[in-house]
Amino acid sequence: MSVYRGDYKTYTILMIHSKDFTTELIKNNLGPVIEVPCSYFKDFLNYLWESKRLEVINPANEALVMGIASGYYLSTGKIPVVAIQNSGFMNTFRSDSGFIKIFPSCSGERSELQLRKYP
Repeated sequence: MSVYRGDYKTYTILMIHSKDFTTELIKNNLGPVIEVPCSYFKDFLNYLWESKRLEVINPANEALVMGIASGYYLSTGKIPVVAIQNSGFMNTFRSDSGFIKIFPSCSGERSELQLRKYP
């Protein structure tokens, strides 16, 4: 438990224990954990590496995390847990932006790239 005493208020932040959180992930059939290392997740990630209760996949960047997570879900139907840093969140769009150019929208319209390539 962390306590912050500011000028006006006192904040108490309760953190869930890594073991309890992992147990809940397993109960809900979630996993593996696909992550980019982050100091905020260090206790949780260290617990996962040491306990080996869930598989941990550690790709090089956030775009790869999303690609692996998407492929894992499509191939198994099981929902993976994605753990990424706030600073790398926008990098996750790089992996999915290619789909926008290739596949038509839900309305059936073709993308600009498709129109140029296949008039």
